[in-house]
Amino acid sequence: MANFDAFAHNDMISPRSLLMITGSKGATKWYSEDRIEKAKKLKELFVVEGLTHADLYDHIDEAGAKLVEFFGKSLA
Repeated sequence: MANFDAFAHNDMISPRSLLMITGSKGATKWYSEDRIEKAKKLKELFVVEGLTHADLYDHIDEAGAKLVEFFGKSLA
């Protein structure tokens, strides 16, 4: 991230949909919050309570369902 910030220009991807998923205990949660703030619409930050970034890999049910809901809605 120090050399390349893929999300530095989130404001330029609009009107593309942006969903960022993070755990409430994630060490990089601030990064998702900052990047979603810079994005335009259609955007959403989805926080899974009680999980770290790595925990999300083992708890795909909640995050996976959110992906289907969000992108199904944005493609309709």
